[in-house]
Amino acid sequence: MLKSYGGYVAKAFFPELFPAAKFYADLTGEVLKIGPGYRMVFGDGEPQKKFEEGKQQVQLQLKLVPNDLPAELGFSISPET
Repeated sequence: MLKSYGGYVAKAFFPELFPAAKFYADLTGEVLKIGPGYRMVFGDGEPQKKFEEGKQQVQLQLKLVPNDLPAELGFSISPET
């Protein structure tokens, strides 16, 4: 019953959850094609570039994001619920 109710609540109040989960799953699939152990990260802002002693340093601000949110939280979703 809880699974049915959870699916109903998710579909009723968060209809964008299903397309968003598919979008992130597709992105994760692309990352995993490059390397099976890789994780997806997002860049936060523009890279900071600094030149010192003829060398260029680039500083990146990265955010770790869930590669498969439902699986990482221990549940599954389907649009049929």
